[in-house]
Amino acid sequence: MNSNNSHLISTVLPNLLDKLKYMNQIGIYCGASMKLCKDYYQKGNYNKLEEIINNIQTVLDNSQIQDEDRKKAFLSELLAYRVLLYNSTNRQEQIKPLYRQLLKSNLDLLEPYISGVINLTIGQQKALERQYEQSRKKFMEAFYSFLDACSPEAKQALIYASVVSILENFKMNLFDDMKSKVYEQDQNVKVFQDLRISYEQQNVQNFSNIINSEYFQNDIFLALLKPYMQQIIVEVKILRYIKCYSTIKLDYLSKQLLIEIPVLKKYIQGLITKKQFNGLIDEIEGYLEIRREVAETQTKALKIIVDQIKIFDY
Repeated sequence: MNSNNSHLISTVLPNLLDKLKYMNQIGIYCGASMKLCKDYYQKGNYNKLEEIINNIQTVLDNSQIQDEDRKKAFLSELLAYRVLLYNSTNRQEQIKPLYRQLLKSNLDLLEPYISGVINLTIGQQKALERQYEQSRKKFMEAFYSFLDACSPEAKQALIYASVVSILENFKMNLFDDMKSKVYEQDQNVKVFQDLRISYEQQNVQNFSNIINSEYFQNDIFLALLKPYMQQIIVEVKILRYIKCYSTIKLDYLSKQLLIEIPVLKKYIQGLITKKQFNGLIDEIEGYLEIRREVAETQTKALKIIVDQIKIFDY
């Protein structure tokens, strides 16, 4: 928005809004008010932004707009500005109650930037619910919307999508996406590219260094994901340690990895559930039996027997 338009919006529109409301031109009133929201947000005038948001909400709650789709679009856009307001004024705890409404938002009539804000917020909440696949998809939708809007938030959405894809164990490197190439020389993006490569190569030391760096610590959302990223490090260490054993005492493994046995058991059960290896914990004897090779041998043997039976199946 150029300075002339911004000046016009901030000086003329506030005086017109009451007249539009009095004339019951609610659609025009809401459209003009949204332009004012955008102007106040870009200028960092958050008190005025909150005031106009509340005014629009009151009007929408107490007025009739014949075009129902347009009304829904106004409500969705208003939600997006609430999210921007709460993020900018460190009131993130007030975003969560808006989550259900955001999920119902119709993004078809919204400008790309507003769609990006909504998808980014949903993606964050899905990640905190550990619904990583849905989170990644929402972050990528936000990424494309922000790109369409030429917004710098596109880079943030791409980074979030990449981190969540690691937690999801998603096989594709999102930085290979053609549209992400615009950021390949960006220093922040390079750090998270390195994180992805470290994950793929199981470079525990480098992976650990990055998640303990300022790139995670200084980002409110990524800081919340840090414990789950640390869990990946522990899982890699367990898998590395047990690969040379057919059985191993839990007490011994616990001491080697400096993890208490109850916590170690949870990690092992999680790895078994995710089919990272085939094993069984003997609770009575207190050891872990690794059965991956045995299981593969049994499967191959069974296949041979089945094939032989088929030969004689008349």
